[in-house]
Order: sequence, then structure tokens, then C-alpha cells
Amino acid sequence: MSYQDETATVTLAYSGWASWQLPLAIYLMKTSSIASISGSSYIIYQVLAPRKNRSSDGRQLGKFYHRIMLCLSFFNVIGSFGIFIGSWMVPADVIYNFVFENFGTVATCEIAGFMVQIGILVTVNYSALLSIYFMLAIRYNWNEMRFQNYEPLCHAVAILYPLLSAIYSIRAELFNPAPTCCWVQTYPLDCEINESVECIRGGGANTRIIHFMMALFPMIVDFILIVASMALLSRFVKAQTLRTLSYSSRFTNRRENDVTQRIFTQSCWYVGAFLVVWIPGVAHTQLTKNGIHSFAVVLAMCFFTPLQGFFYSLIYTKSNILITEYVSSAFRRLSMSRFSNRSSITSARTSNEQLEEATQNAA
Repeated sequence: MSYQDETATVTLAYSGWASWQLPLAIYLMKTSSIASISGSSYIIYQVLAPRKNRSSDGRQLGKFYHRIMLCLSFFNVIGSFGIFIGSWMVPADVIYNFVFENFGTVATCEIAGFMVQIGILVTVNYSALLSIYFMLAIRYNWNEMRFQNYEPLCHAVAILYPLLSAIYSIRAELFNPAPTCCWVQTYPLDCEINESVECIRGGGANTRIIHFMMALFPMIVDFILIVASMALLSRFVKAQTLRTLSYSSRFTNRRENDVTQRIFTQSCWYVGAFLVVWIPGVAHTQLTKNGIHSFAVVLAMCFFTPLQGFFYSLIYTKSNILITEYVSSAFRRLSMSRFSNRSSITSARTSNEQLEEATQNAA
């Protein structure tokens, strides 16, 4: 299938950009993509590489937190690689006059779009799951055994929607060239809002709704989950801090509160990195849908959007030991609580038996 059409005579978006602007944005995005791939690969190595003082097989896969980071990093590598090769995969016969070093075909553009779709959306889903993990582990004192009961469902929810949306996008011809990569887009660009341009691919009825469901909807849902989880966690940490101040003489309370505060800070770093990465991209998407193509916003999107793996690797390196110890201590606290309850029950039974024996002897 060819991208050429009679709409080649129409003035399209980005046509008025200076000759240096698009190459700068593209290579800035490729540089950030390399940094993200490197950071995610480092996390994968750290999780899978044998080390001392880990689980019985020498790896960190025994902890749900590390499995979340492993899956998140794996799909982030896929999405970042799709972004890295995206501009090259744009078909060589597009009608745009602003493309740069594109030598691909429709098939290569769809492959790159598929990688970006599944890689980005799964990464965003696991970012939301990470926030929920922190909230459950700290506020509700969940341990590894309890997380494992829900883990298959968590992975299925995180992966299934992006996978199905990517398959649907290929069938509906939604993966089309944008200035920097191939993703969910109409072809020609903005044809759904420009009555003088006829859509060749990705158009039709309810175009905006479909594009919203494929890209923005899962991000909005994940953002709501992240905000809700962090709000609950923040209230809990604040309440715990006040309780600790009331019993400041107890060293154990102070130590547990310090650990909670440090883990809460780490979770805030993860959320902060998420927002820094995705706010420029969401802003660019909304502006584009209204026919506004700002070079400054595109530049910010190209720089920050691929950097999630890089930011997460910095946070993960600092926090992995602390978080592992905290969740492990939750299991120990639960075990000690159960042991204490059983000891109390046993003591109570022993006392009752002694009382009955004394009563019988007295009789």
C-alpha cells in the first residue's frame, strides 16, 4: 500500500518549521531513548543477576517489587526501542515535506507503532501498579504471600489491554507517521480536524474517541490510580508520624517510622519521575488534537518521554534494598503476631487446665 495521494498538494502541519528544528527533536528523542534503554537494561540485570544475601537461588525475583520492576523495565526497553527507530521506520513515500531520514514502509511503521503502543502503555500500567504496591505494603501491611495471591491478575491487567489495543490499532490502520515516530495517528496528520484534507488511514467515524481510547484513556486511568494511592499513603504516613511523636521515647516506633518515611519518599520519587516523563507528552497530544504544533512542547516531549527507564534506574538503585527489607519485615511482624497470639491461647489453655485440676483436687 502506498501513502501517496492527491492530498500531497495540501499544506500540512509542521510544514512551516525551520530545517533544523525537526532533526534536533528527533535526535534528542533518540538520545533519550538510548538512556532509557540503558537504565531499564540495568534494572533487568540487577533483578536477574545472582548475588549474595538474596533469595534461595541468589536472585531478587522472590520479591513482588522486583518482579514489577523487571516487567516494567522489559516493556520499557521495547517501547524505547520503538521510539528510537521510529523516525527511520516512517514510509519513504509519505506526502509530508518535514520528515527526516525516513526509509521505511507501511509495515515497518506499523511494527514500530506496535512496539511503542505496547511498550509505553504496559510501562504506564506497571507504574500505577508500583504505586498501588507501595500503598498496600506500607498502609495495609501486605506481605509477599498476600501479594502472590493477586499477582497473576495484576500482570494480566497490566499487559492485556495494551496488547489488545495494539492488535486493534494494526487492524484499524491507526499506526501512522508522526514527526518523530510512528504511533496512533491519522494520515495525513490532523486530517480528522481539517476538512480540506481527506483521511487516507486512521480516519472514519468516531476517530477522536478511538484515538482517545487507544492512547490517552489508559494513561488517565493510571494517573487516577497513582494519585489515589499516593493520597492514601500520604495520609497514613502523616498519621503514623503523629503517633510516633506521641510515643517518642519508644525506639522501635521511631525506627519503623523512619523506614516508612524513607520508603514513602522513594515512592514519591517514582511518581515524580512518572509525571515529569508524561506531562509533556499529554500536553503535546492535546495541543495537536486542536491543531496547535508548538516546537517547545515537541522538544520537551522528545526529551522527557523516553526517559522513564533512566529515571527509574536511578531510583531503583537507591531503594531496592530498603524496600525489600521493609516487605520482609512485614512478613516477620505478621509471623510474630501470629506466634504471640498462639502463645497467648496456649497459656490460656494451660491456665484453664491447671484451674480445673486444682478444682478437682479440692473436691
